[in-house]
Amino acid sequence: MTKAVAPDAAVATPTKTWVSSVSAALAVGLLNTVLTVSLAALVFSGELAPFLPEGIGLALFSAVLAGLLVGVLSSLRGMIGSVQDAASAILAVAAAGAVAIVPAATAPADVFLTIVVANGLTALITGAFLLATGVFGLGRLVRFLPYPVIGGFLAGTGWLIVLGAVGVMAGTPVAVASLPSLFTGEALARWLPGLVYAAVLLIVTERYRNALVWPTLLLAPIPLFYGMMAVAGGSVEGWRAAGLLPAAFPSGSLLTFADYGNLAGVHWPAVWSYAPTVVAMCFIVAISVLFNTTGLELVTDEEVDLDTELRTAGIANLAIGTAGGFVGYQMLGDTVMARRIGRGTRREALGSLVVVSLGLLFGARFIPLLPSFLIGGLLAYIGLMFLRDWLVDTFRTVTPIEYAIVVFILIVIASVGFLEGVGVGILATVVLFVVDYARTDIVKHERTGLTARSRVTRSRAALDALEEHADAIYVLELHGFVFFGTATGLVDRTQARLEAHGGTRFVVLDFGSVTGLDATARLAFEKLVRLARRHDVDLVLSQASHEVARKLEDVLTATEVENRVHLMPTLDAALEWCEDRVLGEVDTADAPVDLGRFLATELDDADAVAAILAAFEPVTFAPGSVVMRQGAAPDVLYFVASGKITARLERGDGPPIRLETMEGGSLVGELGFYTGGARTASVVADERTHAHRLTREALEQLTSEAPETAAAFHELVVRSLAKRTGHLMRVVHALQR
Repeated sequence: MTKAVAPDAAVATPTKTWVSSVSAALAVGLLNTVLTVSLAALVFSGELAPFLPEGIGLALFSAVLAGLLVGVLSSLRGMIGSVQDAASAILAVAAAGAVAIVPAATAPADVFLTIVVANGLTALITGAFLLATGVFGLGRLVRFLPYPVIGGFLAGTGWLIVLGAVGVMAGTPVAVASLPSLFTGEALARWLPGLVYAAVLLIVTERYRNALVWPTLLLAPIPLFYGMMAVAGGSVEGWRAAGLLPAAFPSGSLLTFADYGNLAGVHWPAVWSYAPTVVAMCFIVAISVLFNTTGLELVTDEEVDLDTELRTAGIANLAIGTAGGFVGYQMLGDTVMARRIGRGTRREALGSLVVVSLGLLFGARFIPLLPSFLIGGLLAYIGLMFLRDWLVDTFRTVTPIEYAIVVFILIVIASVGFLEGVGVGILATVVLFVVDYARTDIVKHERTGLTARSRVTRSRAALDALEEHADAIYVLELHGFVFFGTATGLVDRTQARLEAHGGTRFVVLDFGSVTGLDATARLAFEKLVRLARRHDVDLVLSQASHEVARKLEDVLTATEVENRVHLMPTLDAALEWCEDRVLGEVDTADAPVDLGRFLATELDDADAVAAILAAFEPVTFAPGSVVMRQGAAPDVLYFVASGKITARLERGDGPPIRLETMEGGSLVGELGFYTGGARTASVVADERTHAHRLTREALEQLTSEAPETAAAFHELVVRSLAKRTGHLMRVVHALQR
């Protein structure tokens, strides 16, 4: 069979492949370079603006390191790594706060060294966190941070990036005091074109996905700017003085490093002020790595190993941190762009680093010639993109409460500060979890005695009595984590049941699927005890672990005298205990079940009853006697007349498991007797038991002598099995509600 080939692949040539790969490397490299310069301008702005050339060098060097290590170590071919916007916005806020507490008399070189050391430690700790998360396979745990909280963080990050972009273009940090000056004619000429450029980028890149869109949007504004400036008149120096171009850089390479031998000049209190930022950075970056990589899985339809990506990002940031650089990791947009233009190979990813490296080595000459609105506009585009993603796009996909959390965190970040927004986000995480989990129903199954039965097969009279008084037993099988919020719903449900059904005598709470119980849940159980006392019912707690029993110890101790609360090892034991008490309160005959009378009620033919009765032989078992042994041949079945026997699964590595306890009127061993094969369980007499035995030879003789009578017996067995199956169907139906 001929393999189908995509249209463009069918005409692919080595030349076309080479051209597309080079184009992808150039486009991604150019975008990465300009973006990195913009992010460096965001961090090294305001009082740090004199150190912008060194900051750009550190940012570009970080981009090269991140790109190289991500490109080589990633589980996805062609993965692009670089300095990232969200992380840089967090660094910008931290750097501004750190500079504010550095003494005014500190030497400029020491101020720069302080920020570099703080940025480097942030990258090192973030790298160690990512590496440990990936090594121990904990990436999935980061996803437990609620979606709206992440949205609030990133929306706030977008706002800070937009403000930072305006500050970069205006040449002054944006603050309440500086707002009037931003709207003067000269200031507007600096930042308004960049904001318009950002809006154009946002609209055009969303509407048109052609591979040439980004290179065109990045390169076309440069000749347009110089053409307009030439018409307006003036010189490069004059335009730079007006803030339309960045300040000139010192000649030579941007590849400069801080003097780590002079750590005595570091202002360590300013470095320690980064501590909350580091905590936020670890989680934001871990989430971003997971978001980016899972997004690439959807786009590329290729499997990505999340833990490998976390380890990769961790190693990259450990390397970046040693140089005092910017946090970097996998890039979603650039990786997708490289695949759309080229073929998404590692050659293209590493080739884009050549362009970034050229910017690092020779950028001191051409970066100061980039229009300020281009650098600031690209920053503003990133911020607007964050705001669009988390304020506009999410409006239709989240609940009103979740959207309110996003907006609230954004408002706190915008009006108070980023770290305060992080604190609010953590608080919102806790509140959101509590509210959401409190709405979770901890009742896994709600049943009555009609469908909740012990593994005791009782006499016909006892079964009829239990069915008649089925509402006396009310069973709630709990699951999940129980705390006051979820336990309150349990109390309300129980109260409604007791008020609606006055015949309820026992409330069984099964803890078999409960993962834990908070100390606050004790208050709810105290209410349950008061309900039990008021309605004259017993509380039966089954499968309560040692931890649950310990936390409810006060409740249990306080009610021991009244004998209102009972602990049972299993749900089966709890149900048997309740059934025994229900039967003890009603008149059920406990006399031996006569086999002849039993057959007569099932069969109309007296001769058939006599023939079947003659095929059975009476037998008595002492307590502890083995009636059937697991693994033995199924050549006999029994009818229990009186007493009690139990079928149990024998285990070599533990105590036997009770499968079913049978009383008078029960057929025992009929399944194996008819289906063949070895016995799957042992049957042991719990007390002195009188029974009737039918061997396979006796049934075969009855079949040969009176086939119609044998057929009637087979029909009787089928009806018995059908009744048991009918009960099981009711149980299944109840469990599916």
